[in-house]
Amino acid sequence: MTKYYVTSEQAYLVVQGTDLSLQSGDSYLWWLNGANHGSSVAPTYAVEAEDGGEVIVWDIKTSGLGDYLQDATNDLSGNTIFGLTSTSEEGTSTITDIGFYTYEEMTELLKVATAVDSPESPEATGKLYNLQGVQVAEGATQKGIYIQGGKKVVIK
Repeated sequence: MTKYYVTSEQAYLVVQGTDLSLQSGDSYLWWLNGANHGSSVAPTYAVEAEDGGEVIVWDIKTSGLGDYLQDATNDLSGNTIFGLTSTSEEGTSTITDIGFYTYEEMTELLKVATAVDSPESPEATGKLYNLQGVQVAEGATQKGIYIQGGKKVVIK
């Protein structure tokens, strides 16, 4: 059996694929490397990729399921269980990548996936939008990635 290791900086579980539903309630993480607290965790980000696929991301540090991912290098030998919903008529999806990413890698992946720096981005305004294109009320921001004036804004 091959073991898979991640560093403590690789705190984002990312699933990329096609025909994955991005609707609220359609994707959840139940177990992460053997940790479960009796509840499911909604993804931090669920966005459409530039290539027509979808990207779903869970922030492990805020999920409450990172109990066994505290060391500099972590052995992923425990159960990891998540659920995704397909949007195809056949009820099938294609997963092109499942992996753990650092914050920098994840933000670069979302930048590419959502093409937030492309000329087709929303027109330049002072308003702040989440990655689903919904305007965020002033003062209601949390740590994460937003779009403002057609550019990616990272709030730490």
